[in-house]
Amino acid sequence: MPEAKFIISNGIRMAVYEAGEGPAVVLVHGFPEIAYSWRHQIPALVSAGFKVIAPDLRGYGATDCPSEVADYDIGHLTSDLVGLLDALKLEKAVFVGHDWGASICWDLPALHADRVSGVVSLNVPYAIFRLLDEDPVQYLRRTKGDKTYMVVLQEPGFADEVFKRDPKALFESLMRRGGIKREDLEKKSIAFRNLHFEDFGAIEGEPFLTPAEIEVFADVFAKTGFTGGLNYYRNLSRNWQFMKGKPEEISVPCLMIEVPNDHYMPPGPFEYMRYLIPDLEFAKIENCGHWSQQEQSKIVNTILIDWLQRHFQ
Repeated sequence: MPEAKFIISNGIRMAVYEAGEGPAVVLVHGFPEIAYSWRHQIPALVSAGFKVIAPDLRGYGATDCPSEVADYDIGHLTSDLVGLLDALKLEKAVFVGHDWGASICWDLPALHADRVSGVVSLNVPYAIFRLLDEDPVQYLRRTKGDKTYMVVLQEPGFADEVFKRDPKALFESLMRRGGIKREDLEKKSIAFRNLHFEDFGAIEGEPFLTPAEIEVFADVFAKTGFTGGLNYYRNLSRNWQFMKGKPEEISVPCLMIEVPNDHYMPPGPFEYMRYLIPDLEFAKIENCGHWSQQEQSKIVNTILIDWLQRHFQ
């Protein structure tokens, strides 16, 4: 990882890890991660001829953690990334996101089209909640029940305390290799299939992080806690309202990297995305779980660099 530098973006102090020269690529992490999650991509993209910027998002790592839940809605999160470009004097960038980072990147073209050169998503399809006819929290309650983790996370304080009790154990249980195949998932309990909170860390497979890497994550979250990241989930309903009426079609080149074994984000079909994104490519990573850019970093790097070089060099 490069050394952190600090910028002011959208009224907060943001930690940014920057390296290389060339077309700008911003790497946007998810929950519960930090910019360190992109440690395998940064040197590979620099070697391929790109300027790489990986921020700790609002509420994470060394970046400020505002106190109000509403400070973590999609308007703030996308404006943070535009403010990052302003601070670094960049007109545009390709935005690459994973997990919550992917959701933020997908919404950037609707809110800040003039600042986006392209979008890449790992694991998360476009408009996963935007196209719903009902509030996403209500939808999750109706389809998966009150115990599904995204519904449980709506309650301030509860998951925050559960996760903070032992961050090291959390990362050891979460970040495991291989994910789960669809045919094996169907054999599991309804609670497991519906992502009940008590099964949040019940991931099979061997850990893929080294003890030193686990310590990095555990040490950071032991200091910061998890509330900042959990507040992203607590804006699901607010974001759904916020994005109503915003443009749905994306005109810039996009890449969707599918991971069929992702327990948290079941696979497609995602063909509906082609109607909303004319310049869209798909790639697929087999035998990989949710934490794709860390677990299968070489494959992710190969796919990402190939697409970036064809479109932006």
